[in-house]
Amino acid sequence: GYEDDQTLLASLLPSVRFGFDSAHMMMGADFYKTNPGEWLGGETSTVSLSALLTGSTDACVAAARRAVTRDYETFKLKVGQGTVEEQVERIRQVRDVLPSKA
Repeated sequence: GYEDDQTLLASLLPSVRFGFDSAHMMMGADFYKTNPGEWLGGETSTVSLSALLTGSTDACVAAARRAVTRDYETFKLKVGQGTVEEQVERIRQVRDVLPSKA
């Protein structure tokens, strides 16, 4: 139940709790086809978030495309997995779908 969920969340590291909170906000905003700032009732100009791009190259490219359609202007691409060549290729493919101002 709810109490068990709260006990579990309280036992996690702050960074992990933040990840769950962020995912919850993103899912809520996605459900209502908006961005987290509007979903939380604020002005979008007052809440600036970066789109986090993780996973395989294909997953990062797909996430970047979705974020662009939602008017994100900043993007955080996680690297460090795979060979240097694979990482460079991931960066290139993601860069190709981002707006020039990103």
